[in-house]
Amino acid sequence: MSNQTVRLSLGVVAVGAAALLVPGARGQNAYNNTTTYNGNFNYVTSSTSATAGNEVILTGGLSSYNITSFSFQYDFSGSDVPSTATADLIFYQNNGTQVSGYSGPGTVLFNSGPFSLGTGSSAYTTGATATFNTAALGGGVTVPQIFTWAVTFSGLTSSESAGLALFGTIPSVGQNYGDAWYNPNGTSGTWALDVASSGNPALTFGAQIGAAVVPEPSSIALFAMGATGLVASGWRKLRR
Repeated sequence: MSNQTVRLSLGVVAVGAAALLVPGARGQNAYNNTTTYNGNFNYVTSSTSATAGNEVILTGGLSSYNITSFSFQYDFSGSDVPSTATADLIFYQNNGTQVSGYSGPGTVLFNSGPFSLGTGSSAYTTGATATFNTAALGGGVTVPQIFTWAVTFSGLTSSESAGLALFGTIPSVGQNYGDAWYNPNGTSGTWALDVASSGNPALTFGAQIGAAVVPEPSSIALFAMGATGLVASGWRKLRR
């Protein structure tokens, strides 16, 4: 075998080993609460603007995740054509003002900006899904294991209402707290913890999250050292 061939082989081995060692090289289903539909929580009517969402726990017990896909289900009803209604997906770190002993939404980690719910009569639908791929998420959003996702509905007219779809209390992947963070003034007001009244479905919303693990800096250094060691070992054998 020629020296050039050996060097090429060693390079492939090193790169392959690094790819195998680095966690988060591929995405994973980090949260899924889309199994049992329980109706809708329509929290925006008329010309008001309000925000609601869930504080969720991604599966795996890791410190950081890179969200690469996100989808949520919502309800939108009315009769105006065209409609001026919009939705805005926001991810929050839970480091805000405490409510009932729990830290509320604080630092914004991602904001999609308002997007139209549709202009024709077909925009009014139960069970519509808004989907964000990696590109729509700006290449991916780094979040801690526990964070809040929320949706602001705005621009509704007097004949319209909108809200999030309710799903089973226990997600099939990941966890949530069985209540909702609610801000009756969009994003400028005071957050409250909203709990469903007795006999009603829990305020757990339908969402699915795909994410990859964000490697710790120390882990990246170890992976690099391991790959370098493989190359060095190969070169020592080659020179003998």
